[in-house]
Amino acid sequence: MIAPEASVHWWRSPRVAWVAEADRAVLLNLESEAPQPEQLDGTAAAIWTLLGATPLSLDQIVTPLATAYGVAPDAIRGDVAAFLETLRAKGYAESSELS
Repeated sequence: MIAPEASVHWWRSPRVAWVAEADRAVLLNLESEAPQPEQLDGTAAAIWTLLGATPLSLDQIVTPLATAYGVAPDAIRGDVAAFLETLRAKGYAESSELS
């Protein structure tokens, strides 16, 4: 059974080198066989900068992002969750079910 989104927490992978400036971030997965930099812009960069070493729930990521962009949290929750899954699939983020 898949855990409810509220119990899944996200953080940056410690195996990623990155730099951020204004509304852009560039990531590099140091464990990739042939690492290629990935540039995140706009809201993607904003999501990345919200992530840190301390695990955050989806709500802890969505709420400040929604506030910053003046939208309802429910309007972006699905897109943010999908983007976090993409970051995990590429080795940039990690997640775990926390109680």
